[in-house]
This record gives sequence, C-alpha cells and structure tokens, in this order.
Amino acid sequence: MKKCIYLLSLILCFSCNPFCKEYQKINKESLKNNLYDEQLRATKAILSKEKNPIILIISWKKNILVKDGALYYSALIYNPLNKAKRAIMTTEKKPKQIITSDDLSNVNFRELNYILDNYLQGKEDYLLSLEDSFSGAESSYPYYIYDFVKNKKLKIKSFAFDVKGNIIQ
Repeated sequence: MKKCIYLLSLILCFSCNPFCKEYQKINKESLKNNLYDEQLRATKAILSKEKNPIILIISWKKNILVKDGALYYSALIYNPLNKAKRAIMTTEKKPKQIITSDDLSNVNFRELNYILDNYLQGKEDYLLSLEDSFSGAESSYPYYIYDFVKNKKLKIKSFAFDVKGNIIQ
C-alpha cells in the first residue's frame, strides 16, 4: 500500500511541475514519436528538481549506428535569479545516470557556455545564424535553448570550436 501511495505521489509530482507542463507546451509543434518520449522523460527528470524558472540549454545525442542506441545529453542549467550555472550530462553507456559538474570549462560544456553567454547578451539572431560545422548526421546535433522565464524555445545549429577557440563555420 505504501508503495502505491509513493508511486502515485511521484507521478503527481512529475505531472504537476509547471516547468514540465511548459516544456510540453513549448514543444507542441514537435513530432511526437519515441525520440520525443525519451527526451520528455529525461527532461522531466531535470525539470522536476527545479523550483524557479531556469534557462536550459541542451544537446541530445544518439548513436544512430547502434540499433536501439541510448539517448544521452549534455546540458547547462542557468538560474537567472542567482546567476548560478550548473552543468549536467549523461553518457551513452549510462544514459540514466546524471553527472553534475561545476567545471564549466570542461570540453563537453564549452559550446553550451558560449550559447548561454550570447543568449544572455540578447544575440538570438546571431545564434540562429550559425551554420552547421559538420555535415554528417552522427556529428551534427543541434542545441536547444528552453527559456522558462520567457516561455520560449530556440534551436541552434550544431557548431564546434577549432583548437584556437574559433567557431568552425
């Protein structure tokens, strides 16, 4: 009986989180398929821990060469109230284990930091004008900005930095 009550309260917690509902509303135009369902589950796990509106920048990855390959991601969470940044990621081998990092200089988060800095400076048009740095589908993962303060979503094309720190365009 206690397990049923716990499970019910957990379900209610996920379904009542205003950011989860906003995520679904922002993505109302998205194609609803298995990939969307996987992204929704992972995003709910991230958003369920948030109490204030955040800006979430995320890049989803999936190895298309592996049948039933896991969906994993790198993400940056920014809290506009206290200006705190938190980096999180999962890996292909352990897609359900969320790794938190305070080291924002980590190579996995360089592009996410760059996007956040430009977004906070109001350079949305610049970010939207970036071209894919890669042509292969496996290496071309876009970035998504979910701004739960302004209730909007932006899709930024995939890009990378060269060894000198310049964007490859």
